[in-house]
Amino acid sequence: MVSLTLDTPALAAAYDLVGDPQFSHGKLLVEELALTPGERALDVGCGTGRLAAYVADIVGRDGIVYAIDPLPLRVEIAQRIERSNLKVAVGRAEDLSRFTTGSFDAVYFNSVFHWISDQKLALRECRRALRTGGRVGISGPSKEHPHDIDVIVAQALGVSSLTATTRAPHKIDEQELTELFESAGFSVAMTKIRTFEDVFQSSRDVLGFQAASAFGNFLGDLPNGEHDMALAALTRELDRLGGPDGMTLQRHVVFSVGVAR
Repeated sequence: MVSLTLDTPALAAAYDLVGDPQFSHGKLLVEELALTPGERALDVGCGTGRLAAYVADIVGRDGIVYAIDPLPLRVEIAQRIERSNLKVAVGRAEDLSRFTTGSFDAVYFNSVFHWISDQKLALRECRRALRTGGRVGISGPSKEHPHDIDVIVAQALGVSSLTATTRAPHKIDEQELTELFESAGFSVAMTKIRTFEDVFQSSRDVLGFQAASAFGNFLGDLPNGEHDMALAALTRELDRLGGPDGMTLQRHVVFSVGVAR
């Protein structure tokens, strides 16, 4: 089960520094949404706010971006961003009641949907908050094609299932996304998988990114005694894969856009 209480100031600050991979594919998601100046957007699971600030620059002073995240420490960092058209607050995808019906042109979930247990409720809330014809965008780890790190973790721990080891407990595949969209009142405009390659200089860098992006939940389902052993085994496996130029790990990210009917 995902915990929202394991984040620390150090993890939140680290994520703001090491979150380039997710920020980069977030910009691709925003591109698919075709945002224009003057539009109103909602960033659900904004983290430390880098993508929200990027979107605020796109919609300009005549537009506005609201950004929410359930992690107060990351919201505190996001609130330091100086944008007059960016409003950041603590909030969850499953409850968008603070926003009036039909108040947004676009809502997006970048690298967050796989953390949401009640995805149907989240999308129903999203549909209510969107105007008819508004767009929703989702990016996240592909269920069909596990990230390299997930496979490495499973190998290091000697388990056959990735379920207990991944940092993405609620991954969905392209078909499941299509069904979720349609049941929530969206027409599917686009769904595709993109592959990204991330270069890390050391196993410490890999594990630091995993810990920060999972806000304390990486390997968090393991008992305390097993956690340290698992971390040591994973470090050995990553060190074996590394070389003079570090190591390259692939991520397979599903992108999907729906239009509110």
